[in-house]
Amino acid sequence: MPDVFAENVLGLNLYPIQKAVLRALAPAGSTISFRSCNEGGKTRCVIGPAILWHLSMFPKGPVISTSGSYRQIKDQLLPSLHTFSPRFPAWDFLKTPRIETQNVNGFWEGFSTNDAGKFEGHHAGPDSPLLLIVDEAKTVRDDIFEAIERCKPTRLLIASSPGYAEGEFFRSQKTARSKFYKTFVQRAVDCPHWKESDIKRLREKWGKDHPLYRSMVEAEFMESVSDAVVNLKALEELLAEPPEHRPGEKKAFCDFAWGGDGDENVLAFRDGNLVSLEEMFRADNLHAICGRFISGFSRLGLKPDQIEGDESGGGKLICDQLQAMGWRIGRVNNGSKPRNDHYANAGAEMWWEGAKKIERREIILPDDDDSRAQILDRKRIPHLKGKLAIESKRDMKARGVTSPDRADAIFGVMMPLRRVESFNLSNRQQAVSFSEQVADWNEKDSTLKSQLPGAFFG
Repeated sequence: MPDVFAENVLGLNLYPIQKAVLRALAPAGSTISFRSCNEGGKTRCVIGPAILWHLSMFPKGPVISTSGSYRQIKDQLLPSLHTFSPRFPAWDFLKTPRIETQNVNGFWEGFSTNDAGKFEGHHAGPDSPLLLIVDEAKTVRDDIFEAIERCKPTRLLIASSPGYAEGEFFRSQKTARSKFYKTFVQRAVDCPHWKESDIKRLREKWGKDHPLYRSMVEAEFMESVSDAVVNLKALEELLAEPPEHRPGEKKAFCDFAWGGDGDENVLAFRDGNLVSLEEMFRADNLHAICGRFISGFSRLGLKPDQIEGDESGGGKLICDQLQAMGWRIGRVNNGSKPRNDHYANAGAEMWWEGAKKIERREIILPDDDDSRAQILDRKRIPHLKGKLAIESKRDMKARGVTSPDRADAIFGVMMPLRRVESFNLSNRQQAVSFSEQVADWNEKDSTLKSQLPGAFFG
């Protein structure tokens, strides 16, 4: 039995539902749908053991696994399988997602694909049963499942954390189609390593009805978030399968917090289309805040003209102090005039433009639960002139939602660096960078400063 194999051969200590999933996979013809909370040991304790058990029991039987995310295979499944390689010295554990058992047909191969044709040629034989596994099945397209069906696998296991409420994985768990599967659900309370205090903290932090809490802890599928600026389905699909990294413009954006209200200071960084969170901290000392940001700037090799910060509220004091310490960064006031008049203000422009990039799968976002929750928390609001607008931080706090500091930094850094139109000071007009604009300011009469159009920095 696969569960006995996992415990006695691989030395794993399985949770009850993990053991039940593996045991249900043993009979030929089994079709399993396994839904798990976050950090439920799905890869190490179910998928990995299923692969190794099948290769051990059926030396000529191939195992094919796919996933909605190649990162899941490369960064989680493959390393997990390699930890067991000393137990199978006759097998070749390759650096590519493949294991070969020295038999003409015995192998495991893992890949992520949107090409249904990738499954062609994989079929079970009389002495070569086929195990087919779909990991992170929540984002696998229906045509891929149709191609899998044509393979007629001897055993099929589809597994995932829950995502948006649609697709074959959702139907296998929540609709009449579930009659074609043996279904299992593992929630955080079913996993001994999840402490009750951690579950309670997440429930209090986000609320029991927040889609992130329902997905991570309750292993429930997520419905659309009412009036959210960012589309839930688009965000989940982007996080599951981000685009390729395209290096390019380097920009940092600072979201400042000062005054003891518990909000975070956040430094986000973007290299081309790759966004990362570099500093996230709380502090109530002005010099300590500036020192931490400057340390981050230096570590990233940034120049002042590659950095912008929100000067709203206490942010102005921090920008002033950074300037006094030699870092004259670009200043952005989220309540000020946007670049595009379709938006109510600069903050709304950042969020709505960022939402478009998420829907078009143009950006790589940090894999951070707090950021994901904050991105989904901000709502669109009506505007008297019909412009696109977002609710203020004050309104968010009034309905019990924490300040979206990480999300604000992420959306800020997604915007292109601001470039300002220079006046014809030398019989020519040209777009200049922030650093060039600062040089102009230092050289020209101060009366010109008030005439610079669209300036968002001091």
